[in-house]
Amino acid sequence: MDQTSTNKHKNYTLATWSLILGIISIPLCLLIIPASLAVVFGIMALVKINQSAGVLTGKGRAIAGLILSGISIILVPIVLVIGAMLYFSVNKMERVEYERVMEKDPEIIKILDDVDNVIEEPVILKEEEEFEEEFIETEEESEKIEEEKIK
Repeated sequence: MDQTSTNKHKNYTLATWSLILGIISIPLCLLIIPASLAVVFGIMALVKINQSAGVLTGKGRAIAGLILSGISIILVPIVLVIGAMLYFSVNKMERVEYERVMEKDPEIIKILDDVDNVIEEPVILKEEEEFEEEFIETEEESEKIEEEKIK
């Protein structure tokens, strides 16, 4: 887990991982996992570095990882609140615009009603009607032929 940088002092890898995950957690603040791992790794690194009596280094990286992950964790509710406010304000603007258009132009209401009526009523093409009539005629003819065979 340790990586040697000089003969006497070793960089503690968890401190480096805390910094890396802290940096990654800022743009991915809604994914709480990188920030959580950065906090855990940073605390573990600080404890180990303090217990090593100067053999392990990387205290600055561990602290930086903790600070960045803390910022990321603080950003989560802020981003969620701003996102919710934007979502609801856009919906309200759409609703207000819809009502404004409907009040100004009653012709739109007539068009929308016509569209609703067309959608509700099944549309039968003339070709389909002709096919159904031919099918009925051929079915009636086949029934007559069968009746004649039976007689």
